[in-house]
Amino acid sequence: MNEKYIVINVKGIGDNNSKLKFYDDYEHILDNDSYIKKIMINSTVSEIIVYLHDYLKVDNRDILTYIMDYIGSIMIAILKNCYTYSSIMLSPTLTISRYYNLDGKKKSYLIKDKINVTDNLTYDISFNSHDVIDKWVLNIPIDDYRKKRNRYDILFLLLHGNNTVQKYMALYAYLMSLVKEINNKSREGQKQVIEYINKNANRVGISIELNDRYNSLKNQVSKEDKFTLLRNKIAHPDIKNDDEKVNLNMNILNELVAIVCCAIGDIEEETTY
Repeated sequence: MNEKYIVINVKGIGDNNSKLKFYDDYEHILDNDSYIKKIMINSTVSEIIVYLHDYLKVDNRDILTYIMDYIGSIMIAILKNCYTYSSIMLSPTLTISRYYNLDGKKKSYLIKDKINVTDNLTYDISFNSHDVIDKWVLNIPIDDYRKKRNRYDILFLLLHGNNTVQKYMALYAYLMSLVKEINNKSREGQKQVIEYINKNANRVGISIELNDRYNSLKNQVSKEDKFTLLRNKIAHPDIKNDDEKVNLNMNILNELVAIVCCAIGDIEEETTY
């Protein structure tokens, strides 16, 4: 019997200037999944093949929805566990390029638009084991992803675009709204965000130190984490201090994305799928 499988192209995990590379392709067999029996991820994370059970008898829409939710969960895990490869571009784009033995047809299905982000450096981040991919694939919380799909879609949308500063500021604003909801507060506030980051950044491998920053508008010194500090430097530049540097790079952007993933995960959501 011919195998049933779906081939998904992945773009936005690295770019022409920097990308992930594993020593060989990755294969994972699922023992208890109702639809998927095996997935394969190629060594550059540019293609994922999803093998379905031979006895599967569902319509194509159900299959594709479930598969894209499953792969979407992997994309979130890639963003959330980026501390070992945070210097590369992470703006996942998924396209189903072809599938076989589902209805005898070959189709393309565009899920998200391609994102282009440029950098001045060219390098590869290579891994000699699959430990990193294991964190993406093993124990995938697909039910949590499906319940919060709309929130994750907002995150993916914020990763679109070429203006890194706008992207960073939008991500911080999104985190602020999520933390307000987590804390069940009526207003957003940076103090809430600083407390959340300080308590939860270690969950995604990020070390946090709170630094003093003088607020000239309030004439006071406050404690800020590096994400809030950078946000405020961008939003309120100190015109009296021309030497103050604003260093916004891919590392801190990706680390902020990982914390946003934590915050989405911490929100209680009713089942909607």
